[in-house]
Amino acid sequence: MPWWLVWVLLVLAALAFLIWIGLRLYRQVRALLAELRRAEAVVNELQERIADLEEAAATAGAIEAELTLSPERRAELHETRAAVRATREARRRDRYERASASWDEVTGPQ
Repeated sequence: MPWWLVWVLLVLAALAFLIWIGLRLYRQVRALLAELRRAEAVVNELQERIADLEEAAATAGAIEAELTLSPERRAELHETRAAVRATREARRRDRYERASASWDEVTGPQ
C-alpha cells in the first residue's frame, strides 16, 4: 500500500473526527443557550413575584409582638384556638367516617 494513501486516510479520519467533535460541541452550546433563556425567564418571573410580595408586605404593616396580653385579648386567643381545634376534630371525624364507610363496603359491616 502506498504511503501517501495511508496519510490521506489518516488526514480524512482526523478531519471527520474534528467535524464530529465540532458538531457535538455546537449542539451542546445550543442546548446550553436554550437552558439559559429558560433560566432567565424563571428569574424574571421570580423577580416579579418578589416585587409583588414586597408590595404586599409593605401594605400589610409590621407584625408586633404581644409579650403581655390583656385578659380580653387572652380570652379571644383562647376562643380562636378552641374553634380551630374543634374544626380540626370535626374534619378528623369526617375523614374517619368516610374511611370506615368505604372499608365497610369492601369487607362488609361488622
